[in-house]
Amino acid sequence: MGEEPLPPHTHSAFDEEFVDSGLPFSVDIVRLAKVKDSFSVIIRKYGQ
Repeated sequence: MGEEPLPPHTHSAFDEEFVDSGLPFSVDIVRLAKVKDSFSVIIRKYGQ
């Protein structure tokens, strides 16, 4: 997790790759710059 937000085209590419991946589960891509600080703290603590 970097400190800089992903460019929109990169975010879209990730989203498309996960959709096309055939994974047997869904993946949510979250833009940390857009979430509440309380949620961001949880992701930074447990998300690695």
